[in-house]
This record gives sequence, C-alpha cells and structure tokens, in this order.
Amino acid sequence: MTVHDADLEYFPEDLNPMYLKLINNPDSLIIGSRFIGNLERNNIYLRTQAANKLVSLFFSFVHFKKVTDIATCYKMCSSERFRELDLIEKGFSVEVEIVAKFLKGSKQLFEVPIKYHGRSYEEGKKITLIDGFKYIIKTVKYRF
Repeated sequence: MTVHDADLEYFPEDLNPMYLKLINNPDSLIIGSRFIGNLERNNIYLRTQAANKLVSLFFSFVHFKKVTDIATCYKMCSSERFRELDLIEKGFSVEVEIVAKFLKGSKQLFEVPIKYHGRSYEEGKKITLIDGFKYIIKTVKYRF
C-alpha cells in the first residue's frame, strides 16, 4: 500500500527504493524523506521547510522515534499493516495519524531519501499554518 500525494511535487521513481526497503522489512512503514540524503530538491518556501522540520522534531520527541519528515506524503507499508491502522483523520493530519498509529503497534519505521519539487500557492499548494498547529495537536493526541 502506498500513500502518494498526487500534487506533482513527488517523483514516482522514488517508490522503487522505498519498495526495495519494504521487501527487506515487510512489517515496516517506509517513509520518503525530503530531508535526508542529497537528492534534487526545490523547496520554494523556507518557512514551510522550517515548519516541517519543527513538527518532525516535535513528533520525534513526543514519540521517542526520530522522524525527519513527518509531513511527507510518501508512505509505504503492506496492505495488511495499513488496514490495521483504522484511520479517521481528514486532511493533512492523516500524515501524523499514520506514523503514530504504526509506531504504537511496535512496528519498525524506515526513511528513504526522495526528490521533491515544491509548488507555489498559485500553483495549488494547500497546506497552511493552521495545518502545522493541527500536526502538533494530533502528535500529542495519537501518542496518548
């Protein structure tokens, strides 16, 4: 099962290394990270990149598991594991819910570097400051 945000910011060829990692770790959640490795990345908004790193750091602290890119829209795990998550969130907060619920099940999590080409708000980017606050609230909600 793959979560792939279809907003043209991500590159489907990055799914291949994620899949290879999943094959070798079938009970794991594989996350595509825009902040590790040295792949091509075009982050248009410095504030969005800084906010992503801040909420990832907060998530890592609260959940005792380092996650460099909690807001990534590239996640992969087996369909069986995905169905176990019983997701309820609407909107961007589902990103936090997926990872938090997966970790509660004592499953492993791996991050794989991915490429990224950010869009502008004029091009249709939707995430806002409010979503960042929701990430923080949901991080705490799904920890306890």
